[in-house]
Amino acid sequence: MKVQIINIPQNLHLIPRQHEPFDAYGVSKDPDSRYAVIEASQNSLFIAVKVVSCDNDLLVGEYVDHYRFDNDIPMMMKYTVLWDCIRYGFCKLNLWAPEMADEFSGYFDQTVKRFYFDWELYKKCYEDINGVPCKKQDPNKRRRKPS
Repeated sequence: MKVQIINIPQNLHLIPRQHEPFDAYGVSKDPDSRYAVIEASQNSLFIAVKVVSCDNDLLVGEYVDHYRFDNDIPMMMKYTVLWDCIRYGFCKLNLWAPEMADEFSGYFDQTVKRFYFDWELYKKCYEDINGVPCKKQDPNKRRRKPS
């Protein structure tokens, strides 16, 4: 599937020709097709977007966040996007890697990244579930401040 990502921050150089459509290795959309995680490079670059449009063979999405994994050691690994938390405003990027069990406290898989799509929904759910104010800051806003 071809993908075009808009509003990538200027200081990020994730993909060549950032504003042009490119062939994604994989795309995972939430059940309502409002959000997507694009596997731009196999097992190494994942970009979360809010879906702007999706027709025929082109998905246009607005940049939210990304995860990059650089490891040149050959190993068995597979990433999966878990959408069961989208009702709380986020999804999880899960890595299954049996050779990393020591690093994962004896487990073969672990959540390596949360992509927050709706921070206000997350805060509301956090406060409802825990009964205390959410003091966390929106990770997407923290990341976009100039360094």
